[in-house]
Amino acid sequence: MFKIFSSSAGSGKTYTLTKEYLKLALGDRSAGGKTFESHQFKNILAVTFTNAAARDMKDRILEQLQKITAGDLNSQLNELAVELSIEPAELQNRARLTFHSILHDYSSFSVLTIDSFVQRVVTAFTDDLELPYSFEVEMDTDAVLQTAIDRLLEKVGQEDHPYLSEALEEFYLDNASDGKSWYGLASTLAEFSKGQLGDRNYEYVLKLKELNPDNFRTIRRNLRRKNREIEERIEQLARNGYQLIQEAGLPDKAFYYGDKGVGTYFRKRISLTGFPEDPNSYVRKAIDDDVWHSGKKNLTPEQLQIEAIKDSLREYILQIEQIRTDSLLRYRTFGAIEQHLQKVALLKQIKQECDDLLREQNRIHISEFNRLIVKVVTDEPVPFIYERLGEKFHHILIDEFQDTSKLQFVNLLPLIDNNLAYQRFNLAVGDAKQAIYRFRGGDMDQIVALHSRKLDPLLSAHETSEMTLERLSGLHPHLRPDRLGTNWRSAESIVEFNNSFFRFMADFYADTEFQKVTEVFDEQFRQAPAKAGIPGHVQIDFIEKPDRFAAKEETEEPDFNTRMVEKTLEFIQKAVADGYQYGDIAVLCRFKKNARRIADYLETNNIPLTSEDSLTLQSSERVRFLVSLLQLLHQPENRMVRYDMLFLYHRLVNPNLPNAAWMEFMDKMAKAEDEGDIFELISKIDKTPLDPTALQQLSIYELSEKLADYFELFDNDRDSAYLFRFMDEVLTYSSRYSNHLSDFLNYWETAQEKVSVSAPTDQNAVTIQTIHKSKGLEYPVVVIPFADWSFKPRNNDTMWADLWPLGEVDELAIPGLEHQEIRRLQTASITVKKDLDDTPLSGQYQDELYRTFVECMNLVYVAFTRPTDRLYIIAAKQDFSPSSKDGGYKNANGIDFWLYTYLTDLRGNASWEEGKLSYALHDFVTQSSKDRLTTSDPFQVNLANREGTQPLRLRRIERAIDTTAFEKSRAWWQKVGTALSLIQTSDDVAKAIQRMIAEGILRSTEQEAMQSALQTLLSHSEIGRLFQPGQRGDANRRILVKVGNNGKPQRNGPNRVVQFPGKVVLVNFITEETDEQHATKMRSFIKLYQQMGYSSVEGWLVNVTDCRIVKM
Repeated sequence: MFKIFSSSAGSGKTYTLTKEYLKLALGDRSAGGKTFESHQFKNILAVTFTNAAARDMKDRILEQLQKITAGDLNSQLNELAVELSIEPAELQNRARLTFHSILHDYSSFSVLTIDSFVQRVVTAFTDDLELPYSFEVEMDTDAVLQTAIDRLLEKVGQEDHPYLSEALEEFYLDNASDGKSWYGLASTLAEFSKGQLGDRNYEYVLKLKELNPDNFRTIRRNLRRKNREIEERIEQLARNGYQLIQEAGLPDKAFYYGDKGVGTYFRKRISLTGFPEDPNSYVRKAIDDDVWHSGKKNLTPEQLQIEAIKDSLREYILQIEQIRTDSLLRYRTFGAIEQHLQKVALLKQIKQECDDLLREQNRIHISEFNRLIVKVVTDEPVPFIYERLGEKFHHILIDEFQDTSKLQFVNLLPLIDNNLAYQRFNLAVGDAKQAIYRFRGGDMDQIVALHSRKLDPLLSAHETSEMTLERLSGLHPHLRPDRLGTNWRSAESIVEFNNSFFRFMADFYADTEFQKVTEVFDEQFRQAPAKAGIPGHVQIDFIEKPDRFAAKEETEEPDFNTRMVEKTLEFIQKAVADGYQYGDIAVLCRFKKNARRIADYLETNNIPLTSEDSLTLQSSERVRFLVSLLQLLHQPENRMVRYDMLFLYHRLVNPNLPNAAWMEFMDKMAKAEDEGDIFELISKIDKTPLDPTALQQLSIYELSEKLADYFELFDNDRDSAYLFRFMDEVLTYSSRYSNHLSDFLNYWETAQEKVSVSAPTDQNAVTIQTIHKSKGLEYPVVVIPFADWSFKPRNNDTMWADLWPLGEVDELAIPGLEHQEIRRLQTASITVKKDLDDTPLSGQYQDELYRTFVECMNLVYVAFTRPTDRLYIIAAKQDFSPSSKDGGYKNANGIDFWLYTYLTDLRGNASWEEGKLSYALHDFVTQSSKDRLTTSDPFQVNLANREGTQPLRLRRIERAIDTTAFEKSRAWWQKVGTALSLIQTSDDVAKAIQRMIAEGILRSTEQEAMQSALQTLLSHSEIGRLFQPGQRGDANRRILVKVGNNGKPQRNGPNRVVQFPGKVVLVNFITEETDEQHATKMRSFIKLYQQMGYSSVEGWLVNVTDCRIVKM
């Protein structure tokens, strides 16, 4: 069996993986009817994608084994005993034996990252794979690329690299002719290569292996020549037409509409750069309606001249437009292909340089492991590298399957295929809605295809490998799709908001070019809240964003970014005022630049915070001071190095308030001729003076250690973690690569922004991070500012495109020598832009747009599903009015438009009001989780996370509200409201009370008080009318709202609907003062009933605490 779990956010994925692992580790062995053996855990391979996830899963498994052994009621003991049909006592014994076996053979406890697993495989077969015996793994892609490119550029001008020299010469000339800088070649190549050499584009780059740099240059020249021929034909026709106009002595303004008319049409096409635009309406009017000038009668001499040449001009225009029509697709296609061919030509050489560099240093980049294995597994029916593993691993469990790349899945397929042949259990868990790592090669199509059991997309993606196709085809009869459909993380209102919002978004785009999004957010994606009745808070605020094309006005009002960070701080302060700790709050941003902006503002307002930047070693002044000392020893004459060191010295070691005299002294020391003066200045009186000559004789590690000790840099507890991490980095670099100070400082230039310390788990500080970093985490309060990013590709984004739709184009071919096949350019890296829609590559362009769109929607889903209690979203308020251009909306390409559109819909309570900038969709004053869990109410439900412990399951009435979320008095009136929703007439009071007692909602000691409260309410003159015998009334009747063509999802309705003669009364029972939230909800119900054809509809808000009624 190959079970595929679709696990939405907060649905207990890790809990399920742990349970399935324990079932395999503790159950009877399936092979040969053998019973349990304590070492059968060795036959299980669990694959995750991060070290943190692997550690977490190992901890969960070991913790459960300990708890099961001890008979802990919060363990999975009883659940496993039922599912495995094993007595609890026997299961406890098996857990004890397995726990001891794991501890005594921990290396066989195979819960690994996919990279660790692949590395193990490669390490075991170094000879077969022709690898160095004792290689080291390289993970720093940036550093390797930069070094390789620098080495490549050093070869320019050498006789044995003529193609390289010519390619770089063309690059410089093209940049100069386009007005671009020719200086940043190395960084341009590094940025381009980083994205092209990963797993995501491996198959495309592989198709280029038959072409050398000279072939690329030949193809590029062919494409440019062909496009230039088209331009020249148009230029010649335009020159002929404009010559007629000049010979007639006609200025451009003599034609219809002056400088926008026919004369300008010809003149612009004479000096053509690029493909000409469509003729404007004035030129069209000339050739279609014969309107060449403004004259009608009594023509002027100029107009008579125009009349004389207009037929010839029309012919030239028609010829130009015919060329445009015939050449448009090919011109744009060729232009898109040739744009990056220079850099693609160098990719192969850059890759070769990277391999040579790593081989010299006995290293292998981590990305190579999958490629080494895939070459074997795609060609052999029984890959030799898996022969032993196939005997060892009987069960494969894959976590975060939506982030698995094609290469990774292909490499795991032989093991899965082997296990299925023996009818062994395998498992993959993932969620296509959380696929946000496409840039790393993650392919959500795999889990979508396997879970739906529609394998055609996978088969077409791997059609080049017969063995892979055979293995994929063999999966179908073994696939068992399943879902984890309960959200154990978030409060009910947050779950319902996400259900509603993402269902609305999927329906909104169901009939557009993004309609495939319904395969990800399908009809069954909705989650049921485990914390039903527990209120949460969802609020969407908008910040006015000025039109970027409008003229800027002088104003003292804060700008958009300032108001955004101010609103973020406001929500943080509100949460803290309501009892939350700073550590309960997270601020999630799409881009790092916004995260930094938020962090800077919070820091200036003395808000404790933890951010990605604050954890890098670069953020530590003591580390920077230590590095500045190293730089001073390396470059003592460098004034900028002196300034940096002196500034940090006077901040950390010898604090001084800056003043004019101090600044003058600093300047004097930085410019001192004698380098020894600076070392004399910073030497301590009570210690031996610093001797730069002696210091330079030390190794890097000894030098760093001596300087840190000399200046007592470790005396600060907060910064000591950063310093120890820095010392680790120094030791690693000096032992692996070089012990030269200059080499280390060059390395540190790029490494300082990447090396970081781990965030303290007990730190009471606001977390600021990107959405990508937040995946898998949860926080009581989440704030999402700058919710206005676009779901369209960014400027200069590139994609790889297969060129087979073009057919056999001569310009893309390299003729072979005798008996050699013609080589062709089969694929190319092209810029993602709208022009591609008018080319044969349109299908691939549209697919790229869809994938960018759904990844953006997934990012929003990940962000919106992080909170347990409160969700604050801060979006941009722009002009979203209908557009006259395309029938759509203005500014419709961003997340802010999604939120606006949702609020205008009935599923968003139709709550949008022009001028209103704040919308509390679910407005409950939630307590911090600590307060909520320590409530004194004896009727308590365990609210622990589903992934941690098994919560107590209570039968409940769906309409009831869980009492643990309220104070006692408030909870009592909630129960009264629940009772009213169960009563049809006054005769049903006793029956309703007994039902609530049986369901655990009401205690038996509260029976008399409830009887009295209900009699008081029903004796009220107007409330009593709602429950009269013979009166037609419905309680909690859900409303079905038609949404597109994709079904009829349910919507909660009012607590009671009573039909009186001539009118319908909608009733909601409330337990507090009427506020705007209650009123808004009732108005939305009234609007819905009016749309259903009821002409007279009233809304009543009945306060059950004092019988007050607000009628609407």
